[in-house]
Amino acid sequence: MCSRTTGPVTCHQSIDWWFLTSRKTSFIMFFPLVFDDVIIKQLKQAAKNQHIKEILTTMLNKIELEGPLAGKLLDSHLFLYEMKSKRPPIRLYFKHKIQTNEMYILEFEMKTSLKKQNRLINKLIQKLRLLKS
Repeated sequence: MCSRTTGPVTCHQSIDWWFLTSRKTSFIMFFPLVFDDVIIKQLKQAAKNQHIKEILTTMLNKIELEGPLAGKLLDSHLFLYEMKSKRPPIRLYFKHKIQTNEMYILEFEMKTSLKKQNRLINKLIQKLRLLKS
């Protein structure tokens, strides 16, 4: 016999509450990755260094699983995102295409200066605006 007052349900029957509260109705959704021509060249070159290759692989896996939540939003109109790695300082840029739920991997760079980073972000924004129109 269960009774409900203001607050949680209290039951006098033996119920496995841990089982009931730990069950989650979730599903795994993958975001397909689409690679730009520039990133393909960069990945071929980065494959020579095993450490950078592992870091980029984990970043791409995270993007595939989490989608836009994996990075920081840089431009809300173009849905341009940035994902960071601190050691070594790698920045990976990607775009979320909402209609197809695809993640377009654009470029990555080893961050050396803020000026160089801003130049690349502006270049990507210009490129995406041209593709959009």
